[in-house]
Amino acid sequence: MANAVLAPPGNDVRAALDRLLDTSPAVADRDEIAALVSTVAKMRGWLDAYEVRCVRRTSELAAVGRSEPVGSMFARAGQRSGKDAAKVNDRNNVCEQLESFEDALVDGRIAAGHLDGVAAAMRDLDDVTRAEFTAAAPELL
Repeated sequence: MANAVLAPPGNDVRAALDRLLDTSPAVADRDEIAALVSTVAKMRGWLDAYEVRCVRRTSELAAVGRSEPVGSMFARAGQRSGKDAAKVNDRNNVCEQLESFEDALVDGRIAAGHLDGVAAAMRDLDDVTRAEFTAAAPELL
């Protein structure tokens, strides 16, 4: 997914943001609130996927001495705790191993919490079980 445009299919990110900026939940009815919540979820997925890409690039830069480590970058620039920075790094690891999960995050089919669960599930797997888990990605997704 290195060169893919990070935009939910059929849903321009700018248009989605404009919808949110132009709509006040204070005067919305039930169906309008449902649409707003759905738009927020898609935007959040897009942002989480973008953040995963930032982790990936920071790791590349850190490997050649052109950036601090991911944890430091996200703690300082992202105002995240060390624990939160580690979660973002774990999400990147899942996305690198299961590219379809990154695609699903981008288009809002899954949330960052799903990646956190997958990362936790994969953490202590042996190589054979990890390969089976990875092969089952389409069913898991």
